[in-house]
Amino acid sequence: MKPAHFTDRRPVTILRFTIGSLLLLSLAAVFLWSGWTKIESLEPFTWSFIDILPIGMTAAGIIARIMIGLEWLIGGWLIAQVYSGITYRGTIAVLLLFCGYLVMLLVQQGNTGNCGCFGEWVYMTPMDAIWKNLIMIGVLIVAWILHPYSGYKGQQYPAIVLAVAAFTLPFIFEPVYVGGSKPIREAVSLDGLYDGHADPAPSVDLRKGKHIVCYFSTTCPHCKKGAYLLQVLHRRYPELPVYMVLNGNDTLERSFLEETKSAAVPHTLMRSTPAFSKMAGPYVPTILWLNNSVAERKSTYEELEPAAIRKWIRD
Repeated sequence: MKPAHFTDRRPVTILRFTIGSLLLLSLAAVFLWSGWTKIESLEPFTWSFIDILPIGMTAAGIIARIMIGLEWLIGGWLIAQVYSGITYRGTIAVLLLFCGYLVMLLVQQGNTGNCGCFGEWVYMTPMDAIWKNLIMIGVLIVAWILHPYSGYKGQQYPAIVLAVAAFTLPFIFEPVYVGGSKPIREAVSLDGLYDGHADPAPSVDLRKGKHIVCYFSTTCPHCKKGAYLLQVLHRRYPELPVYMVLNGNDTLERSFLEETKSAAVPHTLMRSTPAFSKMAGPYVPTILWLNNSVAERKSTYEELEPAAIRKWIRD
């Protein structure tokens, strides 16, 4: 006994059909949940593409949302059981694509940190995620054998609706940031970095030339995101003149640098909050684009586009 729309000629028992269906639904659930967890912590996932590809923030954001859309598309098509041949082969191709992305992360960063496959919900190293993807490919092949589904009449309609939804929703839930920092012109005193308040005093004179100085509190979650992005930019584009000024104590500084992997980014620590606030202002993160101690831009960390920074340096 089998469903009426089942057209494959191999004999399929109720047990095989049931087990195959459960495996497919389980795979669909993994893809859907994986996409949703990435939406919840989209920024680190986006920045990983800056780390492995020569692209800026906007392009990385678009790619990240397309990857999430692919996961949701596969999950939806597996549940709706449309175009099974395309869906099964496409799923294997996407999982292999994800493995290639993870291999690039391994080359760039080593087998450390959370690869972000399940956002902040499940901590997985790149190698853990590669094994997870290979296991999913194996499960899919077994499901394919047990459930050799061949589609049904009118399947193009749910397929189109699911495809549109899958690739649209990531951009609706998390629109791509396309804002730009507004030009300003404000004199900034950096003497507090050289009068004993900073440990150590910056080895480069930030009062001269062009520098992007980022004021971060070691307890601020948005500052941690900004510092994580800076370490990606610094590793990928070491010529960019970025500098972190941190506020906190020694213990918090160590924890901050370890969590954000930003120890290699040029930085200093200011233990005095009043002295730090005098330069940074009342809110953090504060990111100033300085030209000879004059702030020409005040931006968010989302606006630290490598191409824009290079252009600003040249102008």
